[in-house]
Amino acid sequence: MRDPSLDDTTWRAIRALREDVRELRGQLGVAHDRIRALERATPDARRLQVEADLAAADLAESGYDWPGAERGAS
Repeated sequence: MRDPSLDDTTWRAIRALREDVRELRGQLGVAHDRIRALERATPDARRLQVEADLAAADLAESGYDWPGAERGAS
């Protein structure tokens, strides 16, 4: 309800701020959804990183860790 003691400029500012708050709440909801999606994906990402690290270590240990070159070859 409009307070009669406030002038039109103040009411326009209040309406603009209310609209900003609505927009920011929407953006916050999107951000929360994205965070939840990332949190769900984190265990898979960690598992994949461990697998990649193990594969890289195995490859390095094998003496062949980049195309066209073998370690220890003379």
